[in-house]
Amino acid sequence: MALSSVVRRGPAAGLAVIALGALGALGALACDGKSPHAEAAAVGERPGAAGEPVHNAYGHAVASLLPEHWSDLRQGKALFVTTWVARGEVAAERAARGPAAQVREGLGPLFNESSCQGCHFRDGRGRPIHDTRQRSAREPERTGSPLLLRLGLAGPGDQLLPEPAYGTQLQDRALAPFFAEGAFDVTVRPLAGRYPDATVFALELPVVTLRALRAGPLQHDTRLSLRLPPSLIGLGLLEAIPEADILALADPDDTNGDGVSGRPSQVRDPRTGARALGRFGWKASQPSLWLQNATALREDLGVTTPVFPEPVCPAGEPACAPAAAPELAAAELELLTRYTRLLGPPERRGVGDAVVARGEAVFTRVGCAACHHPRFVTGEVADLPELAHRTIEPYSDLLLHDLGEALSDHRPEGDAHGPEWRTAPLWGLGLLRAVSGEVRLLHDGRAHSPEEAILWHGGEAQAARDRFASAPREDRAALLRFVDAL
Repeated sequence: MALSSVVRRGPAAGLAVIALGALGALGALACDGKSPHAEAAAVGERPGAAGEPVHNAYGHAVASLLPEHWSDLRQGKALFVTTWVARGEVAAERAARGPAAQVREGLGPLFNESSCQGCHFRDGRGRPIHDTRQRSAREPERTGSPLLLRLGLAGPGDQLLPEPAYGTQLQDRALAPFFAEGAFDVTVRPLAGRYPDATVFALELPVVTLRALRAGPLQHDTRLSLRLPPSLIGLGLLEAIPEADILALADPDDTNGDGVSGRPSQVRDPRTGARALGRFGWKASQPSLWLQNATALREDLGVTTPVFPEPVCPAGEPACAPAAAPELAAAELELLTRYTRLLGPPERRGVGDAVVARGEAVFTRVGCAACHHPRFVTGEVADLPELAHRTIEPYSDLLLHDLGEALSDHRPEGDAHGPEWRTAPLWGLGLLRAVSGEVRLLHDGRAHSPEEAILWHGGEAQAARDRFASAPREDRAALLRFVDAL
């Protein structure tokens, strides 16, 4: 049976009112006093900057894509929207959905989703909670949130170790005769506070409850981390930023005394065996889109590749064996990766708008740009020259920053410790609601607006958050207008 996560809103009676200055310790201020951790758009040209927000604003190729690369892009898109099913189920799936449906066998046996677009609705962040249009015609309807639950133990040297029975991710779906590993519910606990000018704000703290665990309880010191799938826009451009330009922004010892000490994530690249700069994932734990995609295929869909030829199997289950050949061939993984490399960011809006310009100045003045670095110039890209030598504005330094206890998942990953997260790019943020119908930000989707996301920041970002909160209401509104125009 397939079990899914659900999101429920906590009772209003649980409202906690906290002063702004106490927000840096939100992790210790949960209402009960407990810790907080217990339809695919067609690929097309980019929308015009002056156009209205469109539903497929994230599903467009980078500007000036060479004609000879359109075929690869479309083939990669076909793999991205493919629904994976159990062996022997392709004919039945096509009979239910139509002969033109993109369907392949090789799903599972343990999995969280049956297609890439199931996690990245319209190439964006997750999917709407009640969206079921992309599910397999032969699957039960799922109304849960597209959140993943990462697991793990903190081993020697603060290195991540898998939970003995469940590994590093809870797979909440399975193919017969196997059973899902379990399920989890997410409730939200309201928290309220007020700015120095007495303006009231409200935040929501997610709390995870596990249920129906197939192999019994988790080891008592298991760390849990909710994860919302990130958007896919501009990833190839981020990959094309010269490593030296990212490292030049690092200041792990805060030698300039500004309170911001971003540091690079160094992870092992399985293709070379050497340490490489991590750029992708919420904690910058992946050095390349190729490896990011191969990892997601295995962990989220149960689809094997030459990178990970072994499927995710239930603990102690000898009947789970790999296929004779990887379910996605090396050349197909390259096509899928090329698709994710060639998705471009939407163009900025509000150019020439006085309020947007004022907001950009406030953004810099309060200190947001210390981590959300405005722009880079990409380097050489031999196989895709349309990505090379481009001035881009992702508003991220791709470094790890300590964002404080309130956002800590207490789970190490690669070089990153619990409170450390890679700076999330901000480009395209103002179109998120048009793409997915809702706004959910931060690694677990707890923030429903950029304003809420800012108010959750602590650690290295505490001073910038406090300056934002202390700014006149008109300046705060202008900053948010600027972010909405990115």
